[in-house]
Amino acid sequence: MASAQTSNNKNTKFQGYQRQWIENPHFIHNHSIKATELNHNNTNHITVDIDNDTDTNNNIFTILSYNILAQSLMNRQGSLFYCSPKTAKWSTRRENLISEINYYQSDIICLQECDFYEEFFKEKLENQYKTFFEKQFNPEKEYKTMPYGLLIGFKEDLFEFIEYCKVDYRNEILLKHLQENLQENNLQENSLQKNSLENVPELTLLEKNEILCSGNIGQIIVLKKKSNITKDYNNCKDYNNNCDNNEYIIVTNTHLYWRPECNYLRMRQLFILQENVLKLSKKYNCKSIFSCGDYNTSPNDIIYELLTCPKREEITTTHLTNNLINNDNLINDNLINNNLNNNELKEEEEDYLFEKLWNMKRELMEWKFRIINYVKERTIEDYKKNLTSNELEQVIQFENLNQIETENKEENKEIDNKEEENKVLLHPIIDNQLKEELQKRFKNVQFYIRKFLKEFPKMNSIYKLYGLIHLEGHEMMKIHERWSVTEPYYTSFTHHYKSTLDYIFIWNNENCNENNCCKENDCCKEEKNKKKITSEGFGWEMVKSILDIPKPEELKIQTAIPNDIHSSDHVALVAKVYL
Repeated sequence: MASAQTSNNKNTKFQGYQRQWIENPHFIHNHSIKATELNHNNTNHITVDIDNDTDTNNNIFTILSYNILAQSLMNRQGSLFYCSPKTAKWSTRRENLISEINYYQSDIICLQECDFYEEFFKEKLENQYKTFFEKQFNPEKEYKTMPYGLLIGFKEDLFEFIEYCKVDYRNEILLKHLQENLQENNLQENSLQKNSLENVPELTLLEKNEILCSGNIGQIIVLKKKSNITKDYNNCKDYNNNCDNNEYIIVTNTHLYWRPECNYLRMRQLFILQENVLKLSKKYNCKSIFSCGDYNTSPNDIIYELLTCPKREEITTTHLTNNLINNDNLINDNLINNNLNNNELKEEEEDYLFEKLWNMKRELMEWKFRIINYVKERTIEDYKKNLTSNELEQVIQFENLNQIETENKEENKEIDNKEEENKVLLHPIIDNQLKEELQKRFKNVQFYIRKFLKEFPKMNSIYKLYGLIHLEGHEMMKIHERWSVTEPYYTSFTHHYKSTLDYIFIWNNENCNENNCCKENDCCKEEKNKKKITSEGFGWEMVKSILDIPKPEELKIQTAIPNDIHSSDHVALVAKVYL
């Protein structure tokens, strides 16, 4: 189990929480092809100390995701008041962080909130990793770069570098991606894709101002396994062209926008990231895709649900129909009743069901994708810039009168609550514009969600295994009851905030074109079968082990994290995965 002991790892001077590998009993051993069912009642687990790990399988690689807490964000607004002066010093933190990264000996690393790259991390990591670093932007200072950003790195003895790109969520335009996708894949004859393009909504001014709130970015890297990672290709008849034993892998790293209420921004950022990934996966026919990062979303949030929702055919035939049938107001709907036992809905029927469900949940969805007041205020000021002088004069007079009335009410104590106090009356010219844009924005939200459900692959969180294969440890972590899924109860653990925000996702990517694969040979059959989906989650059978997470009593010894032995407010996620 994890403990605050000194590691004996001869390669490090690690003084932090010693952690153990939790072995996945459902991992495919010895190239076995069976996809096994996960047993929720299995409380047995096997642990292996990092120091005693002797795994030498060349087909297994280790991937790390870690928000290391930027020095410039350390104790912002006094939130980390419990940290000692020693804990807060960069000279202390940098040594703790680099020794911890070395302790894990991961083959691929994804860091968020990384700063002092040129001054420190580049040199410290260059003996082991080829690294790429990008700074985030500061929207409050004309998008000048922040001192911190994202770092992604890989061991060059294991992987060959193929391609890298930075994703700037602020500058990317969704329509551009959809147009490129349509042109490059010659999908003009595909009515679904064609209709999707034709119906792409324009961004409202509200959305444009929302986008300008964030300077977040993403990283995507394409790697190729080197030849020392071996497989049996003896039976492949078309080895050179279609069964390249140096398989591609795509890894993404991101840190999404932080405000809890800004689900629209996070959804849009993920939309852009996934569009870029899909483009690269088709280019390289890549089936192995992993997404790491601080998503600033918890397992009970709508963004997590969108990423991990079931396969699209299940969404349309099972989830949509069941949700609708269970609603009393729709129980006599002829179209729905006619499709109770139909596993293949037509496109127009599917759209109909989605629209019905959306309207049922409209109030909830409006709340989940609400817009912050700052964006409204900024947009209203933009509206005023486009008014005629006469209209602007009317609006200003209206606002002045409204201000006087509000002040009089305050003096006479006629305002009963804070909500009424903050309520701002708008001139009809402005109010009508705002209402119209809010409706359009909500339609756009509906469009993006529809695209997620219909066209994006499902992503499965590797650490959702935690509560399945380490039930005892998962139960010991339970400090709240905000979700029932088997994700860890926290990856961030400060005095005032404890939640899960960090993930390593594995994609259910089916872009492999069967026409490009050699036929009737064992190696390709193995590759296809190896990716089979279990009932609980595809990809989990490819996870050999995950690193355990320190328990609350350990983290609370010095109140919370960061502390003298752990220099981030997050814990690192590390997984061993078979390729």
